[in-house]
Amino acid sequence: MATTNLIANINRGLERIENHIRGAGTPMQNPANVIDGIRGSLNTIRVTLQNITAERDQYQNILNDTNNRERDLGNQLRDSRNQNLRLQRLLDESRVRVERTVRERDNAQGERNLAMLAYNNERQESRRWMFSYRDKDRLAD
Repeated sequence: MATTNLIANINRGLERIENHIRGAGTPMQNPANVIDGIRGSLNTIRVTLQNITAERDQYQNILNDTNNRERDLGNQLRDSRNQNLRLQRLLDESRVRVERTVRERDNAQGERNLAMLAYNNERQESRRWMFSYRDKDRLAD
């Protein structure tokens, strides 16, 4: 039975008791039965309100849990974004280091190649000089 109907029944019962006390209307055989009915309706309303309150508390707890979970997920997302930015920065720094290392390696290889070329040129020149010096000595003999 809906709470509204219970309240209407309580009002009717109170009016009947009031009329009985005043002596108006039809006298009641047993007003205690009406009072018991009112008590029963009030108890039903009380239990219904307790159930509604318990259910409201459950929904409030679910809402609080959901809000906490949303906050935690937001924090996790923020932390993930920050970590992503840190990793991106490290990746960019690593790229710069790799490019610098490649340039240094290329420069070192170029210097080595130049040194080897100079060495080979010197060696070749030295051989020419030795051959031409020997040839001069042979011709002089």
